[in-house]
Amino acid sequence: MHSDTLTHTLTDTLTDTLTHTLTHTFTHTLTHTLTNTLTNTLTYTLTYIPISALTTLITFPTKIIDTGFADIASLCLSSAPQYT
Repeated sequence: MHSDTLTHTLTDTLTDTLTHTLTHTFTHTLTHTLTNTLTNTLTYTLTYIPISALTTLITFPTKIIDTGFADIASLCLSSAPQYT
């Protein structure tokens, strides 16, 4: 009878501990992963993408203007009379 009680207690304790540990670990890992992923995704979406888009909007016309002026200047220089 004593052996049955001990076996039952050990089995229950081991099962409860294992179940609790696995459940807690799984829940914690899942929560951490989802929270971390969501945070990183939101941070990227709300900061990097708008900054990148804004940078592109600001620099793209500047590149066109710079290229345009460079082309005009190049054209003027190439069509100017050459003195040797």
